[in-house]
Amino acid sequence: MGSKDTLRRIMHDLNFRFKRVKNNRQILAEKEDVRYMRIKYLRDIKKYRSEGRDIVYADETYIHSSHTKEYVWYDGSNMGLKKPINKGERLIIVHAGSEKGFVPGALLIYKSSQSTGDYHDNMNKSNFEQWLENRLIPNLNPKTVLVLDNAAYHNTRVSQIPNSNSKKADMQAWLTKNGILFDPDLLRPELYEIIKKNKFHHIEYSVDKIMSAHGQVVLRLPPYHPDFNPIENIWAQIKGHVSSQNVAMNLTKVKELVENKVNSIGPEDWKKVVEHAKKCEAEFMRWEHKIDGWIEKLLIHVSDSSDSDDMQISDSD
Repeated sequence: MGSKDTLRRIMHDLNFRFKRVKNNRQILAEKEDVRYMRIKYLRDIKKYRSEGRDIVYADETYIHSSHTKEYVWYDGSNMGLKKPINKGERLIIVHAGSEKGFVPGALLIYKSSQSTGDYHDNMNKSNFEQWLENRLIPNLNPKTVLVLDNAAYHNTRVSQIPNSNSKKADMQAWLTKNGILFDPDLLRPELYEIIKKNKFHHIEYSVDKIMSAHGQVVLRLPPYHPDFNPIENIWAQIKGHVSSQNVAMNLTKVKELVENKVNSIGPEDWKKVVEHAKKCEAEFMRWEHKIDGWIEKLLIHVSDSSDSDDMQISDSD
């Protein structure tokens, strides 16, 4: 059993916070920025679909050579399949697809060279962008929308934006480069205030720049919403197939099983998982309107508590 403080930290890491309602009971609510990103994503993807664009979902996953089912049939002799204590070697899998099926020629499978627990250590900006330019983009239709999650290598900036510790000259240079007017006599804190107000309009990501050069668009999923990404269900199907067939438990055989399953997943399979994602999108948007209605009924004031996440409802009305 974990402590209350541990649970609180976990919920904060997941971007939840406590709000106090009129009956003095506490409920969990999302931070406004997460909700905003979700709403923006839902509106953007609806617009792109109305324009008739292809919506392609891309992602990366991994699978170990020891990936198998937790339970097997045995005859009581203890001679059944034994799973190694060590997880073994690992494959990184990169692919993309839409309701038309997998993007032809986009599959990339390679052996991990790292032994850490996070497969993202084996995928980086260079590897991802090479896959993007060599395998994915040549096989996309014009004006495709590429949906990505928020992995760090999807969000590498073309140039860094000055922060509060940057030199005054660098702040001035950034403002000048982006055509933002400022008084040359302003001091560093004043310059940084201008940068903060304007920086979100001037963020350029490396992946977006590559896609834009080919007439394509990138759309990023809101944080903590894998249910909007159909390829997550595709990964589950592939891993389920491997776990049911993986007897040899070596990387060569696992790769073969992955490739066989990928080849067997067609447009009909993809259409089902895309339709499921669309249903999730519609359900969330219905809730957004309800949430607005609930919030309108509540007058929320920041409490005097030192905990900035504690919110209090005023009964003065």
